[in-house]
Amino acid sequence: MIGRLVTAVAWALAMSAIVHAEEPKPGTGTNIQTVHLSEIVPARCVAVTADGGVATIVLSREELDGLAGFDKPVDDNNALTRQAWINGTRAKALLTQLGAIDARGCQVVQGTLPFDVRFVVGLLLEEGHATIFTRQLNLPEPVLEIRHVNKRFFGWEEFRLLNGTQVWSYDTWTA
Repeated sequence: MIGRLVTAVAWALAMSAIVHAEEPKPGTGTNIQTVHLSEIVPARCVAVTADGGVATIVLSREELDGLAGFDKPVDDNNALTRQAWINGTRAKALLTQLGAIDARGCQVVQGTLPFDVRFVVGLLLEEGHATIFTRQLNLPEPVLEIRHVNKRFFGWEEFRLLNGTQVWSYDTWTA
């Protein structure tokens, strides 16, 4: 239990440092972050259909299980353990939607992911802990561009391949 807590807190700390270092302040426009993706399919994997069905996002089942293993934080006032718990809840929700096995040996996410669960996929993409296969070439994409967009009354994130194809997105805030 303590080992999981330490791992989850370390992961949350790393994620918060990366994510928050790149986000612009509300109303300031767009920041672009380039992420190098994994080009290897993990032995145990989960396949998520990208926005518009243009690609498949492959995630490590081991990493999702690790996130999902984090229980409610002991201290609700600790931002890192609270974020680890939130990410764990999201990972658990994603894992409940697993179904058939695809050609790569990955369990496929069935149905539409709830809005909140999209964030855990986004976090793993931002970390480079994902592999993306486009429908056209069926080869792993080496790089992903993440656009953190902030307008006057709302913000969102767009995850795009270098050719401009959007594979993932979600709103991050609304005034």
